[in-house]
Amino acid sequence: MYDEHIKNVLGISSEQSARGKISVGGIKILLVNCSDAELRSVRHEIERHKGLKVVGMAKDVHQARQMVKNLEPDLLIMDILDPRSGGIGFLKRLRHFHPIPVILITPVNRMSFRMAVAAFKLGATQIIDKESLEIFQSGWSSSRSLLFEHIKAAVSENQCV
Repeated sequence: MYDEHIKNVLGISSEQSARGKISVGGIKILLVNCSDAELRSVRHEIERHKGLKVVGMAKDVHQARQMVKNLEPDLLIMDILDPRSGGIGFLKRLRHFHPIPVILITPVNRMSFRMAVAAFKLGATQIIDKESLEIFQSGWSSSRSLLFEHIKAAVSENQCV
C-alpha cells in the first residue's frame, strides 16, 4: 500500500514499476557535496516528502563510491563542480558499475556546455542551477516543489521505483 502511494505521487504506473526496480520503503537517495550546510539543506527538503529517503551523505567521491556499493541508492544528487566530487570521471565509473539516475545541483554559470553534454551522456537526468535554488538562501518555499519535481522526473524517466 505504501509503495502504491509513492507510485501515485510520482505518477508511475503499475506497468512501469513492474519493468523497473522497486525499493521497499521509498526512493533511496544518496547526496554528494563537500558542504555540510548544503547537504543538510537538501536532506531536510527531500525528507519532507513521503516516499523519499536520504540513505547517505558523502562529502566526496571516495565516500560516495563506498556508499553506492553498500546502500544501493535509487538516485544520486551531487554537485559536479564540487572540487572534491571528481565530476565527470565519477559519473563514468558510476554509469559502468552502478547505473542510476543522477541529478546535478551545481552553479550552471560555471559549467561548460561540453561538461553538461558529457554529464547527460553519463546518466545525469537533470541539472538544477544551484543559484536558483532558494534552499541555499534565506527563503526556500518555491524550491521545495522545484526539487521534488526534478526528483519525480528523474525517477519516472528511469523507472527506479
